[in-house]
Amino acid sequence: MKFRTKIVNPSILFKIGQALEKVHKTWVLKLGPDRIQFIIANPDQGLQTYSQINLSHVFDEYRIESLNQNQILLEVPGEHWVRSLRSAQQTSDTMMKLTKKNGLPILSLSITTNSRTGKSMYLIQDIPVRVLTQDQAQDLREPKVPEPEVNIIMPSLLSVRNIVDRMKALSNDLTVSANNSGEFTLRAETDLVSVETFYKDLINPEIEIPESGSRESSSNKDPKAFVECNVDVKEFAKFSHCHLVGPSNVVCCIIQDRNVVLYVYLVHEETNEGLGSMTYYLPFKQK
Repeated sequence: MKFRTKIVNPSILFKIGQALEKVHKTWVLKLGPDRIQFIIANPDQGLQTYSQINLSHVFDEYRIESLNQNQILLEVPGEHWVRSLRSAQQTSDTMMKLTKKNGLPILSLSITTNSRTGKSMYLIQDIPVRVLTQDQAQDLREPKVPEPEVNIIMPSLLSVRNIVDRMKALSNDLTVSANNSGEFTLRAETDLVSVETFYKDLINPEIEIPESGSRESSSNKDPKAFVECNVDVKEFAKFSHCHLVGPSNVVCCIIQDRNVVLYVYLVHEETNEGLGSMTYYLPFKQK
C-alpha cells in the first residue's frame, strides 16, 4: 500500500485533531480515493464521531494505492497527530506519506518553513500508526438512526460549553430538548434542584438524513411541542469542544428518548468554502 499527499490546509487537520482528542485518545483515519474520514466508534455505545473531509480544499498531489479498493485504515494516536500538525501551521510546504521506521508503520510529515532570517528550515514529524485489516474495520460503520422529530441550529458553542461545564458539577445527566418553533433548552437536575437554560429565535433547518425506521412525521405535531432526550453530560461536554474547528453551523437533531445527533459543518477560514463535516452520535441515557 502507498499513500502520499501535499497538505495545503494543515489548519483544519490540526483543529479536527484538537476536537477529536477531547473525545478519545485514539481514532481511526480512513484514507480513500475521494475523501478521508476520522472515526471514533465506541463499542460500548457511548459518544461516537464520524468526520469526513473533502480532498480538493485540503490536499494536493494526492496519491493512494491499496489492494482494498484503494482504501487504507490507520489507528492514530491523537496526541502525536495534534503535535505534528501544530508544527505544520504557517508553513510553506508540508508533505505527508505512509512509510516505515524501524519496521513499524508511520505517517511522516516533511515540513518546510522559513526562519526569521528568511532561510528555509526542514522539519520531520513522525506519527506512529497501526494499520487495520478489513476484519478489524467491521465495527466502524456509522450508526443508523430514525428520522429526527426536531432539527435546530445550535446557539454559540462557546456559550453552550460554558453552561454544560457548570451543569457537570450538578448532575451526570443532561436533558436536551427543542421544538420546531426555534426553541432549545438544556436541563440538569437532582432531587433538590433543577437548572435549565433556554434559547429562543433559533432556526429549524430542513436537512436530509437517512431513515432506518418508521417514526411519526414532525409535520403532524404541534411546532411548539418539545422533543427531548437525556444524555450523559460529560459526553455532551466532549462534543462541545468542536467549537475549536470554527464551524459555520452546528445542527442538533433530536430523536425522542433515543439519540441526539449533532452535525458540525466545516468551512475554509478564508474562502468560506465547505470542507466537510463532523457528526456526533449521543445515545439516550436512562436516568
